[in-house]
Amino acid sequence: MKKLILITIVFFLTNLNNSYAQRPSTNPQVNKQQILATVQGFLKWYKLNRRDVDTTRLLKGGPPDSTVRTSIDWDGVERFLSKLHNSGYVTLAYLNTHREYFKWIDARLEGMKPTSELIKIDGMDINMVLDTFEPEEVLSRLNNGKIHQIASIYRKAIISYQLSPYICMLFSLTFIDKWKIDSIGYDNTHENSFGAQ
Repeated sequence: MKKLILITIVFFLTNLNNSYAQRPSTNPQVNKQQILATVQGFLKWYKLNRRDVDTTRLLKGGPPDSTVRTSIDWDGVERFLSKLHNSGYVTLAYLNTHREYFKWIDARLEGMKPTSELIKIDGMDINMVLDTFEPEEVLSRLNNGKIHQIASIYRKAIISYQLSPYICMLFSLTFIDKWKIDSIGYDNTHENSFGAQ
């Protein structure tokens, strides 16, 4: 009898919690506008905060000190990720993808010897937020943006956001308490696409 009462209480509480959880709108037009607002909002936020985000120290050691090899500054990485998180536009999946990227770079740096020479570090020469070598090309065209294609299924969405004939960004999003970005890339559906670098 006690088990039955306990199961009933757990079942009731689980259903009560699920019935009040926020869900995406059932109206596709509302979802489309909310998804678009998330993408545009993030790009505008990044344009305004780029200097602060991009100047976060991500490396330590190395030149001019020839006794310490260059490595990832994990405190700096967490500050960088915290700034992106505080924008309110990205998911933990987005942040964890970046964290894994820094782990990949750090593993490659482990094989390098200390040097006083400035060297190119593969993976650190790209704008990691916009996934491009030319972030100015993206940020200078924000007022031209429009939806190229969009699809959403329950709590997941993908949007192809066109800024010019050659710049078409691709965002995947998840609805948590609102639509948030999981990843940013480029829609490379034609050979002259900006993202096909």
